[in-house]
Amino acid sequence: MVGLIKFVGGNFDEIKPVNELSQSAQELINEAIQDIKCIIDSHAHLCGINTMDHPMCAINDVFFHSWRLFRQTHMRVFKSAAGVSNSSNSSNYDESNKEYVDRLVKLIQNIQTVVPYKMMLLPMDHYYEEDGTLCKEKTGMYCSNEYVKSICDSNYNEFIPVTSIHPANPKALELLDDAHKKNIKYIKWLPNSMNIDASNKIYKPFYEKVKELDMKILVHVGHEHSVDAGYLNQSLGNPLKLRYPLDLGVKIVAAHAASENSNIDTDENSETYGRHVDNFDLFLRLCDEEKYKGFLYADISALLCFKRISYTIRLLDRTDLHNRLLFGSDYPVPCINLITSTRQLQYYGCITRSERHALNEIYKSNPLLFNFVTFRTIRSQNGNKFDKKIFERSINDI
Repeated sequence: MVGLIKFVGGNFDEIKPVNELSQSAQELINEAIQDIKCIIDSHAHLCGINTMDHPMCAINDVFFHSWRLFRQTHMRVFKSAAGVSNSSNSSNYDESNKEYVDRLVKLIQNIQTVVPYKMMLLPMDHYYEEDGTLCKEKTGMYCSNEYVKSICDSNYNEFIPVTSIHPANPKALELLDDAHKKNIKYIKWLPNSMNIDASNKIYKPFYEKVKELDMKILVHVGHEHSVDAGYLNQSLGNPLKLRYPLDLGVKIVAAHAASENSNIDTDENSETYGRHVDNFDLFLRLCDEEKYKGFLYADISALLCFKRISYTIRLLDRTDLHNRLLFGSDYPVPCINLITSTRQLQYYGCITRSERHALNEIYKSNPLLFNFVTFRTIRSQNGNKFDKKIFERSINDI
C-alpha cells in the first residue's frame, strides 16, 4: 500500500543540484528561465495536520477515519506529494507540519540556485453560515492567517503571506484592516468549501472595504474536490457569481481560470440561460466583457492537471488574455505524480518526446521546478506559448 501511495502521490527522489541533471534537462531549464527576473508563484497552500480545535491550523477528522477509505487515501496521497512521511498520530502533528514546510523550503531553494523564486502562501478561513455562525464541523481545512504569517516571517526569502477572510466572519472588516496594516493585499477564498456566495449583496460592506484598501481576492472558480468534508456546494464555484463584486470595482483573480466542470447559466440575456454551461466558457464570457478589463484576472495554477489540458490549450491560444494571467503552482498539487501526464502533453503536441523525458527527470528531482518548466515549455498546435510576463507578474501589478 505504501508503494502504491508513493506511485500515485509524491513519486520523486531526493532533490539534486540543477547542475547534476542531464544536459537535456539543464537545457530545458535554461530555456525556461531565460530573461526571467523573478518567478512569482501566486498560488500555493500551507497546510497543518492538527485537530479542528487547534487554533492555528487543522484538517477535518473525516480525512483520518479508517472507515472513510476514500478520504483517508486522499489525505495520504497529498502527504506523500508534500514529502510528509509521518503518520497522522497526534504525537506527530508538530513534526509533520515541520516536514511540510521544510520540504517546500528545500524545493524553492533548489530553484533559487538558478532563478529567483518567491511563493505566496495561502491560508484558509473556516466555513461560516451566512449569519456569521462558525462551523468547525463543516470546515474541511483550516489554516490561520497567523500561522501563514509566522512561517513567512521565518522564511522571508521564500514566502510572501496571503490572508483568508470569510466575508461572513463577524470580524471580517477588522481583519481586512489588520491585513492591510501588515502590507498583505491578497485574500484567498474557496467558496465551494467555505460556503461563500460571492453574489450575495450582504457582502457589499466587505467588498467596499476591499476596494478602499486596494486589496484583491483570489477566488477558486469551477468545481472543487480537494477540500471536501462533506459539505461542498459546487454552485458556489459558478464564475457568474463574480459579477457582483466586479461591478462594485473589486479586482478578482479567478483561480485555475474556472477550468473544471459546469454550472447553470444565470445570465438572463444568454441563449443558454438556465442550462448547464462549461465553467471555463462562463469565465471567458466575463473576460470578453469590456467593463471587466482591469478587474477580472486569472491564475494558471493546476492547469497542467490531466483533466484541464483541453482548457490549457485554449488558453494558450487566447494570447489576448495573457496580460491578465498570473502564475501559480497550487502546491502541493503539482507534486502528485498522476496529476500531470507528460505522455498526455506529448499526445496533444504540447511537448516533444525528448522534452517529455527531460521533464520526467526534472520531476523526479524537484516537482515544483518541473511544474514551472513544463508551463514554460508547453505550446499549442498554433505554436503559442504562455507569455513570460505571466511568471513574473505579482498582485501588485494588477
